[in-house]
Amino acid sequence: MAKTSKIYLAKNIKLDKNYKAVLNYSESQMLELITDNSNLVYYQSNYQFIRETNTIQIKAPYRDVCGANYMAFQNPDYSNKYFFAFIDNVKYLSENASEITYTIDVWTTWYDYWNSKACMVVREHVVDDTIGANLVPENVDTGEYVCNRHQIDGVNNDVVIVTGSTVGPSDLENYTMNNYNGIPSPVVYCRWEIPTQLNDLKNFINTLNTSGKIDALVSMFLAPSWIATSEAGTVYVPQSNTVPQEDIYIDRIVSLDGYTPVNNKLLTHPFCYIGVSNIVGQYANYKQEFWSLGSNNKMNLRLRGVLTNGCSIRAIPIEYKKDAINFDEGISVGKFSQLAWSNDLYTNWQTQNGINILGIPLDAKSTGLLAGAGQIATGSMLKDAKSIGAGVGNIIETMKADYQHSLIPNQVEGNLNSADVTNALLMNMIHIYYMTITNNYAQRLDKYFTRMGYKVNSIKVPNMTHRENYNYVQIASEENVAYPNNHNNICLPATALNDINSIFRNGVTIWNNHTNFGDYSVSNNITN
Repeated sequence: MAKTSKIYLAKNIKLDKNYKAVLNYSESQMLELITDNSNLVYYQSNYQFIRETNTIQIKAPYRDVCGANYMAFQNPDYSNKYFFAFIDNVKYLSENASEITYTIDVWTTWYDYWNSKACMVVREHVVDDTIGANLVPENVDTGEYVCNRHQIDGVNNDVVIVTGSTVGPSDLENYTMNNYNGIPSPVVYCRWEIPTQLNDLKNFINTLNTSGKIDALVSMFLAPSWIATSEAGTVYVPQSNTVPQEDIYIDRIVSLDGYTPVNNKLLTHPFCYIGVSNIVGQYANYKQEFWSLGSNNKMNLRLRGVLTNGCSIRAIPIEYKKDAINFDEGISVGKFSQLAWSNDLYTNWQTQNGINILGIPLDAKSTGLLAGAGQIATGSMLKDAKSIGAGVGNIIETMKADYQHSLIPNQVEGNLNSADVTNALLMNMIHIYYMTITNNYAQRLDKYFTRMGYKVNSIKVPNMTHRENYNYVQIASEENVAYPNNHNNICLPATALNDINSIFRNGVTIWNNHTNFGDYSVSNNITN
């Protein structure tokens, strides 16, 4: 057999036969890399190969070729096709002869001889990295969450006093049924500014007292001014069938504890989320990837409220999970404080709360009676229970519990709970928390995604060429991605086909150029 085969020995080639990283180079591109003057260490064109032993003797001093780590040769049995191989060892034979031991580089040798097909792709660098496009769980440790920013709604801290009475300050005659925000009401609501109208409020209560109409005042509470507006030049709250609203705008989370990630999957749950609380027991977590941005490029949480005792206000995410008004996933603002005035507080408390004892509703007459029974239960009235009235003695144990409740009622004149504290601190509003993983975890996970792509778990053709510098691909353990394409009428060997599929099953990074090979600090933008 004629010695017509060519051999090239090269140094500085960054490939490794574990195939964790490979080059996206065709046969001609790879040959160009090897023959570059900075890499080529030896060339000869009159060799005959003994392929069974994976060794070849060359007429070159050991000192000239000992630094070579890669080779290419043209095998006459395959026409003009080049084979590429890793140099495993260079052995000294004599002053002008060396022996090369090599292993065929299956990936590069057969790069042009197969095409990819759809299969189960486990991980890859995606072609779309917009927020929300990649939501397959990663099942990675996220550590603790930290609050990057605390935002309040900005409207519910501006409060006024509202009185509900059957008569108004300018007309002490009885009012008819009224309508506030579509809710029928037997009282008229008046709004009193704090502190400028406190004297006016005092005078109104004194007038009711001196005229014998103090019972006309049935409620007094705090309310945010955006719900309790007033008619021009008066203290009267205007009647209306509409429900007032205020919008809270929430910024996208774009950094994690001060770190801005390269990979946008870190800007989705569970790496970050929007926490919303009324700080009196309700807390909601919102995933920003499901929250559409409005025209101002922000997420929208809308407050809708009606004027009732303590007010009823709901914060509703707008365009969340493709629901224009996602009422079910809203959160309520805490009740606003009920206020006391000079009157029989406990009796009024019983009346307003409509207390049921063992399922028996108590009317005003019974409530007055049971106020005395409450004194018996505490020992402040040392009388036999039977003297109060028939059957009352049977419910004294119940009234003990009821009396204890009256010590810490939900309200004084209605509701005494944490609303008083939160209102006193001007905190009874919607609180928004921008929650993220810590800076340390963010950096660590960002490097992981930069190098290994995202979990996709999808049947598709793998993405192998659409990134600026490299693409990572891993397919499922039983899948095949490569099939022969009969390039140049040369058949891809079955062993090579199996090896290529195994490379993908183990996970491989495909680099687009040799210069940046292995340097994960380079940019890796989506190119197509």
